[in-house]
Amino acid sequence: MSQLIARESEEVSNDYSHIKKLLLKRYKFSAEKFRQKFNNHTKSADSNWTDFLYELRNYFEEWLKGLEVKTFAELSNLIVTEQIKRRVPWEVKEHFIDEWADIKSPEVLAERLDEYDSVRSLWKKQSSSGSSK
Repeated sequence: MSQLIARESEEVSNDYSHIKKLLLKRYKFSAEKFRQKFNNHTKSADSNWTDFLYELRNYFEEWLKGLEVKTFAELSNLIVTEQIKRRVPWEVKEHFIDEWADIKSPEVLAERLDEYDSVRSLWKKQSSSGSSK
């Protein structure tokens, strides 16, 4: 870690937010990673609830920062989007794998899922009518 920081100019190496971004990027801590940590984190037997709260809150805040969620409306959209995502079948999620973690608007997600369903049902109709000939 110190070698990574040492590569930066002296001016930049004293900038906490720059170093933090650099380390998060280096160790692949993305918004999606913090979301997973927030949702899957459990209290260890040797820690107390105050420590658990601190860790959980930190994961949550880093998740929001990574997605640039700054307002209550954006937070509300993110929570609703997450609820929709939990109900989407795995085979549909696979179709959106490259953009899934970045979708934070429930309207955008619903629109994309509706488009997918529409194309999929059209394709099924065409393939079933083609096989009956």
